[in-house]
Amino acid sequence: MRMLDGLVAAFGGRTLNRFSTQKTGMMLAYLCLSLPEEVPCEDMAVRLWPDLDRAAQLNNVRVTRAKLKRDLRRGLRLKDAFLQALLPRKRLAVKLDPGLVMTDVAAFRQARDRAEAAAQRGDREAQAQSLEEAARLYGAGFLPGTPGEWVRLQRKDLALQYRAVLEQLAVVRDMRGDARGAEQARVALSRHDLAFQKAYPPAAERGPAAEPPLFGVSADRIENYHRALAGDRDSPPAARMLVLTGPEGVGRSRLAREVAATFRDWKDYRTCQVALAGLSGSEDILEALARALGLTHGASPYSRRVAEFLRDRRTVLVLDDLGPRADLEPVRFLLQDVPLGPGAGLVLLATAREALHWPEALQERLARQTLTEPVRPLQTPQEGDVLTPERLQRMSGVQLFLHCARAAGAAFSLSGTEAPAVAALCRMTAGAPEAIQSVASWAGQYSPARLLALLEASEQPVAEPTSVVSTSTEPVPSEAAVAAPISRAVQAVQAAHALSHDLLPPPVQQLFRDVAVFRGGCTVRAAQAVCGVPLAQEHLDALVRYRLVRIRDTRGGPRFELNGAARAFAAGRRGVLPSYHARARLLERRHTDFFLELAGEARRNSRGPEQGRELDRLAQEWENLDAVLKRCLPRGINPPQEDALRGLRLACLLWEFWNQRGYWQYGREWLERALRYTRQFGGLDDRATAFNAAAVIAAEQGDLDAARGHAESSVRLAEEWAARESGPEPVGRRAEARNTCGYVARRQAERAQQQGDVRRALECVRAARRFYEAAAADYLDAWGDLSVFWPYNGLGQVALLEYDLLKDAPAADGPTARAPEERITAALAEGARWLERCLDVAMRTSDQGSLAQALRSLADATFEQARRGEAGKYVLTWIYLEKCVAIWRDIGDWGSIAVGAERLARLAAVEGDWDKAMRLCGMAWAMRRKANLVAPGDGGAEEHYRHDMGAALSEVATAVGSRASPPDEASLRAAFAEGASAMARDSSSAAAAARLVLDARAW
Repeated sequence: MRMLDGLVAAFGGRTLNRFSTQKTGMMLAYLCLSLPEEVPCEDMAVRLWPDLDRAAQLNNVRVTRAKLKRDLRRGLRLKDAFLQALLPRKRLAVKLDPGLVMTDVAAFRQARDRAEAAAQRGDREAQAQSLEEAARLYGAGFLPGTPGEWVRLQRKDLALQYRAVLEQLAVVRDMRGDARGAEQARVALSRHDLAFQKAYPPAAERGPAAEPPLFGVSADRIENYHRALAGDRDSPPAARMLVLTGPEGVGRSRLAREVAATFRDWKDYRTCQVALAGLSGSEDILEALARALGLTHGASPYSRRVAEFLRDRRTVLVLDDLGPRADLEPVRFLLQDVPLGPGAGLVLLATAREALHWPEALQERLARQTLTEPVRPLQTPQEGDVLTPERLQRMSGVQLFLHCARAAGAAFSLSGTEAPAVAALCRMTAGAPEAIQSVASWAGQYSPARLLALLEASEQPVAEPTSVVSTSTEPVPSEAAVAAPISRAVQAVQAAHALSHDLLPPPVQQLFRDVAVFRGGCTVRAAQAVCGVPLAQEHLDALVRYRLVRIRDTRGGPRFELNGAARAFAAGRRGVLPSYHARARLLERRHTDFFLELAGEARRNSRGPEQGRELDRLAQEWENLDAVLKRCLPRGINPPQEDALRGLRLACLLWEFWNQRGYWQYGREWLERALRYTRQFGGLDDRATAFNAAAVIAAEQGDLDAARGHAESSVRLAEEWAARESGPEPVGRRAEARNTCGYVARRQAERAQQQGDVRRALECVRAARRFYEAAAADYLDAWGDLSVFWPYNGLGQVALLEYDLLKDAPAADGPTARAPEERITAALAEGARWLERCLDVAMRTSDQGSLAQALRSLADATFEQARRGEAGKYVLTWIYLEKCVAIWRDIGDWGSIAVGAERLARLAAVEGDWDKAMRLCGMAWAMRRKANLVAPGDGGAEEHYRHDMGAALSEVATAVGSRASPPDEASLRAAFAEGASAMARDSSSAAAAARLVLDARAW
C-alpha cells in the first residue's frame, strides 16, 4: 500500500489507484494506518461520516466495506480465499491482516528508526543511507488533496517527521564531507518549510478560555457565604471555614473561587488555591500548603512557617479536594493555632466529597467554626416534564448547555426541532457542569440528536459511594432522593469524558492517556518530548477544547493538566489496554530523561543574564522534578543501580536552585539519600559534586560540623579522581571542593567571632585563606581566569573578616594590646583588592548572581573604608548596594535582598538619615520573613542572618541616640518589637541593639 504521494494498492505487478468512491479509498487508508489493530465499526463510522445518525453511519460502513472488497477483487484480481484472509468478516469491527499488508508510511517510519539507531552506534554511513531512504519514500506527502480531519492531522504529523529527516540528512552529509549533498538537503528543507507554512499557518497564541457564567447560583447565595465568614457591623462571623461538599464535576471548586473573589474585592485579600487531590498525610498536606504560599523549605516545621507567614496577612485559603481519608490535623491547625495580628485575616474554604469528620474530642468545638454547604447539580428536565421553550430557558443546566454550545459554533435554538434532544441531553448529564460543558463542546460539529445517540452509547454504570451528599440551599426531601442524583452526576461526567475521548482521533486519545505521567501539568515542549507527539500543541488544544485537559497561564507560558475526574477516567482507559504497562514504563523513562535534560539546561543557562528566568522555570516544574526524584530514589527501598545514578545526577543539577531559593532541608535530604544509595557504585564525579553540594547547604543551615565532613569527603573524592584521570574536569571538581572547604572555614570563623573566641576565629581565617588560594590555583589550571570568581570572593571576604577581628579584638601577645594599625589597614586594603578582581571577573562572565555577590562584598569593603575617612566611599557603597539589590529582585533571591537592605540601613544610619534607615530595616525584616529566614526556633541555622540584622539595628540605635528629637515610641515599637523578641535569644549584640531602640530612656 502506498499512501505517500497518493493512494495506490499494488499486488503481483498490478496496481489499483481508482476506487468506486472516495470513502472506499479513505477506509482502506485508515485501516492501513491502524495496523496491527482492528477498527471498531463505530470508530470508522465517526471518522468517515461524522454528520450522519448512528444507524446511517453503521449502514455506510457495511456498504463501503463491501465496495472495498469488490474494488480489490477486480482491480488486483485477488482470489476470494486471499481476500477473505486479507479483510476478514467481523460483525463489530473492520480489520486488515497485518501479515499480508506492507505500507510506505510504515517503511518511512522504520527508516527513521534505523537512522536513529545508527546515530546512537556512531555509524554515519548507515545513518545517511536510512535518512536518504526515508526522504525518497516521503514523496509529496500523505494522501495529497484528500479531505478529513484525521487525514489533515496525519499529513501534518508526517510532514514534521520529514522535516526532521531533511535536517538530520544535511548534518550527516556535512560530517561525511558531502557539501553538495548537504546543500541539496537544505534546499529541499527550505522548499518544504515554505509549503508547510502555507498549508499550516501558525495559530494565534492561545490562553485559557474564559469560564462560562456561574449558572444556578444567585449573587445572594454567594453574598450570604461571604457574610457568614466575614460578619458585618452588627454581628461577628458565623464560621471560620466554609466546606462545599459534592462529587467531582458538580462545580464545587468553581463556587469556592467565586466566594474567594468576594474577599479580594472587599478588603484586598490574597487568594491561594491548594490542590490536595490524592494527599492524605498531615505532612504532605502541610507541604502542599507551604508550596502554594510560596514558602521555602527550612529547618523549622511546615506548620510553624505557615503560621509565621499567615500571621500578618489577609489570606483566603481554598483547600481544594480534601479526600475522605485525609488527615484533618492541618485543617484543625489552621482553624485554631494560627495567631493573627491586628488587621490580618484568614478565611478558609474547602471542597470535599462529604462533610469533614472531626475527631470525637474536637467535634463539638470545630463544628461550630465550620459551615458545611452541599452543592447540588444544576436544574435539568426530568422524565415526564411538560417541556416548553420558555420553561427550558429557565433551567440552569439548559442555560449552561446553550451558552457553551454557542461558544462552540452551534446555531440551533430551543424554538426549533432540537428542543427535545437538548432536553434529553441535559437530563443525561444529570446537571453536572463538567459533563454539560464537555458534551456542549461538540455541538458545533454534531446535532443535538446525534450527540444524544453518541452519549447514550458512551454511558456505562459506575460504582460511586452513596454516602456522598449533594444538595442546594433548598431543603432536600430525603437522603435517598439526593444519593440517586449524585450517582447519576458522577456517571454523567464519566460518560461525557468517554464521548469526547471516543470522538477524538487515535493520536489525540493516546496523548490524553499519556499526559497522566506528568505531575502539576506540562508544557507543549514536555508533551512533545515525553509522549513522542510532534503535533502536541494541536492535540493539546483539542483536549482543552473538549474539556479533557485544562490550561492555565504561568510566567513560563501555558501549562496543560488533567483535572481529577479526567485523570481517573484516563486511568480507567489505560487499564483496559493490554500493552499499556510497557508504554507506561517507556513514558516514565522519557519523563526522567526530559527533566534531567531540562535541569542540565537550566544549570548551564543560570550562569548568565537569564538566571532568574531559569530559576522560575525550575520552580514551575517542582512537582515533576519531585516525581522524578521519588521514582529514582524511593524512600526505604534500594532502587536499581541505573535509577539511583540518575537520581544522583538530578540532585547534582538541582542543588544550586535549592540553595538559591532556600530549599535547604529538602535539597539536603535528597542529596544525602542519593549519596547513601550510590555508596558502592557511584561515579567519583557525581559523588564529589553531591558531597560538595551537601556541604554548602549544610553550612547555610548552620550545621558546620556536617558541612565540614561533607566538604572533606568531596575533596577526597575529587583528589582521587584527579589522580586517576588527567584533564580539566577532575581538577575543576577539586577546585570546587577546596573552595567549599574555604567557605565552611570562613563560616566557622564567623561563628567563633560571634562567640567571642578571637583566637579560634583567626585560626579559621588562616585555614580558609589556604583553601581559597589552593582553589584559585586549581581553577586557573582547569578553566582559566574567568573561573576564579568564588575563590577571589572568598579571599576578599576572609580579608575583611580578619580586618573586623583585628580592629576590635585583642592581639595575640596580650589581653590588652591591640593589633598594629598597619596590619589592620593592610587587611582592609587586601580585601578591597581581591573583591575588585572578583567584580572584574563577574562583569566579564555576565553572571548576574556572581555580579550581585561581588557588588555586595565590595560594598562591605568600601563601607569600612568610608568609616575610616576615605573620601567618596559612601557614595560608592550606595551605588554598589542598590545595584546588587536590583539584581537580587530580578532573580527572586529574597534572603539576599534582606542582606542588602540591612547594609543600606546601616549606611543610612551612619549618614544620619533615620527615616530611611527605619524603612530599610522594615524592608529587610519583610524579606527575611518572605525567605523564611527568621522563623523562631530554627536554632543555629540562621545565626549569621540574625547577626547581620543585629549590626543594622546597632547602627540605627546609634543614629537614634544622636538625634535631638527621636521618633515616637509607638512607631519604633511597631517596627522592631517582632525583631527584638526573635533576636534577643540569639545574639547579645542584637538584643542590646533592640533594647536600645525600644527603651525610651536611652534617648
